Amino acid sequence: MTRALVGQLNDDGSITEVYCESGGDPERMAAILEESYVGSEQLTELLKLGDVSRVETRLEDCWPLSSGSSHMPCETHSTLEYLLMEAHSSDCEWVYINMFGFWTVMNTEERSAQLLEDLYVELS
Repeated sequence: MTRALVGQLNDDGSITEVYCESGGDPERMAAILEESYVGSEQLTELLKLGDVSRVETRLEDCWPLSSGSSHMPCETHSTLEYLLMEAHSSDCEWVYINMFGFWTVMNTEERSAQLLEDLYVELS
């Protein structure tokens, strides 16, 4: 089970993210994010779902996680450092952030980042 955070850089520099409980490895997520969540509308709808069990190609196939009877909403962090602290506390191995229309992927242990498009090409 590969956990990940998927988020978007906001105009004020904060980052809004959702937790993805499984399927967050780059081999799987690169194609999904690059092909299905390139527009801000699709990503906004994903963020509205809140935390999900897995990010899927079709938004309607993403199942929101719940705690008791309520769903887990998305979170906004004021800085990348706070986002990485959240990733660490959630045992997330990967962080995906859409910045200015481009996806980046970060390995939380190495704290190294690269454009997801480049990784997608490498994996194809």
